[in-house]
Amino acid sequence: MTSRLHRQLVLIFVLLLLAGCQTLNQKPDAPRSEIRFYTINSLDQQRELSWLPKRHAEGCFNLPVSLRVFRIAQTGFTSCSIYHSKDCAAVHIQPMVWSGKSRKNSDKQEPTFKMTEGAMWLFSRGREAAVRSWQCSR
Repeated sequence: MTSRLHRQLVLIFVLLLLAGCQTLNQKPDAPRSEIRFYTINSLDQQRELSWLPKRHAEGCFNLPVSLRVFRIAQTGFTSCSIYHSKDCAAVHIQPMVWSGKSRKNSDKQEPTFKMTEGAMWLFSRGREAAVRSWQCSR
């Protein structure tokens, strides 16, 4: 009886060890894709517009109304573009500038219509701009 209990304990220990080793080889979950919009008030306090639907999805999406936006952040997408009219009409695309730390990435040196990953995208034509739709792709 004692040897049977001993074998069971050894078997449980080996199974736990194997399960632990398997979890060490797994990569951590990829960050969730999302685009975030921020407004700013007269005291320079920024506020995220967190109630926006579909901000984790790929594709073109309209806001319910046109909103004045100060800053945009996007993670997990290859690129995102911002528009001041509905349905992501190419003629209404907004040029954006990177205001974060200067990097050697050529896509963050000049104004662009395609925002790569980052949290410091500002509008190139003023402090705030009207946003009505956006489009993101992976």
